[in-house]
Amino acid sequence: MKNNRISLLLCAAVLALSVMSCADAGSTDTSVTDTAAPTPNDTAAVTEEETVLPYNYELSDFGGYEFVFLNEAEIENNWANPLIAPEEANGETINDALYNRKIAVEDALNITIREEGIAGDRLASTTKKTVTAGDATYDAVMNRNNDIGSLITGGYLADLRSMEQLHFDEPWWDTIVCDTATINEKLYFASSDISLFPFEATWVLYFNETLLNRYDIEYPYELVREGKWTLDEFYKIVKAGTNVNSTEYNPGGSDIYGIVTHNQFMGALMAGAGEKFLAVDDAGYPRSLEITDRFYDVAQKITNITADKNQYVDRIVQTLKTPSTDSTTEFMMGTFLFNAETLGHIYKLRSFEDNFGVLPMPKYDEAQPSYISMMATWGVLLTTVPKTNTDPERTGTILDYLAYQSYISLMEPYYDAFLTQKGARNEDSADMLSIIRDTRDVNLGYLFSWSNSMEEPIREKLMRGSTEIASIVAKHQSKVQTAIDKTMDKIEENE
Repeated sequence: MKNNRISLLLCAAVLALSVMSCADAGSTDTSVTDTAAPTPNDTAAVTEEETVLPYNYELSDFGGYEFVFLNEAEIENNWANPLIAPEEANGETINDALYNRKIAVEDALNITIREEGIAGDRLASTTKKTVTAGDATYDAVMNRNNDIGSLITGGYLADLRSMEQLHFDEPWWDTIVCDTATINEKLYFASSDISLFPFEATWVLYFNETLLNRYDIEYPYELVREGKWTLDEFYKIVKAGTNVNSTEYNPGGSDIYGIVTHNQFMGALMAGAGEKFLAVDDAGYPRSLEITDRFYDVAQKITNITADKNQYVDRIVQTLKTPSTDSTTEFMMGTFLFNAETLGHIYKLRSFEDNFGVLPMPKYDEAQPSYISMMATWGVLLTTVPKTNTDPERTGTILDYLAYQSYISLMEPYYDAFLTQKGARNEDSADMLSIIRDTRDVNLGYLFSWSNSMEEPIREKLMRGSTEIASIVAKHQSKVQTAIDKTMDKIEENE
């Protein structure tokens, strides 16, 4: 895990970023070193006292080349920030820090960076259309994770591992995500801070500190730091704090409910507990995993919470008395101990009167090596390169340096703003965000639609408090490997 101030500052920065915009499995050590970022548009402006992670790779002069990103238009998204290269500074913190980053990269490489925004549901079809036509207009495309599987099997994306200028073992790339997504030594998408979207699209737990104070329940921050934040500890808090006397759901009254969320949370909990439905073997081939007793024990621990309708409130299934089916809106009523959502929803909490904190998903037990923070399984923008790219060396250099500049220069402009934000009430949550950021991962089975047929009915059962999932596993597990084999055959056909 990248245990330094850079990681902490970035997480703090993104929290500020989320609040102000309205629209790797590692250890949990959160020690901090003295690391400062250079002035965004002057990478040489570093004093002897400052220690900035150096970029020890060769840069080139690309003679004024225009590098074009195809991206989701900012106006199209209201749950995470897709912006990469704003055209000008406008006085807004997010926009201007991204603009300064762009200028730093443009000056260093003698290029211009242009971002073309379209509707998110058109990104994949546009990628397919341009590649089919042999069109190399777009140097990189921020494609949605739920579309990437079909783009890979259709042969529309370049192998990023073949670009020697992309240094995926460096901390400016999400190493866990890139390792998870590497199959047969090939990687067709990557995650970094080129776009802040992947971080904002990561599942987190919000908790109401004010309510925990009322019930004299200790905040879980130290449990997290000590590696002791587990499903059992999560259940203890939910059980101790839930206090409902009404016979009907009444979130605006005096009753205190456990957690409000929706059924994708079941996937985030399973992933956080280390239960995956597949893995990549030593030969680089994805395999369906055997379902063990541990899997069923995780399921039981989850249903300890969900079996009680007052401990677990689903924003879709239960009849909500507010017009919105947004769990964050429900959480802001102040009668829920927890809300589970992606980080990008934090901007909605600007007006929340109660104190709140942010936590990673709990582990299965203390023996689990690390926390695991799952990205959403739909709509997450990830970096891809169309197969028609005419200069992979130039593209690799630009993307790698842009990711590096993101890592060292997006943090400091946000840090002071973070400390003044009403929603960011303490540096404990900043530590938690550091852990979350460093333990992000993707659900590869969902990305390729390999395990959906098994995962979705299991999620539904767990959400309703039922552990009767053995028949689902028996019915679908063999289908997962069949789906994998078909995908791998298609990929090989297009190589």
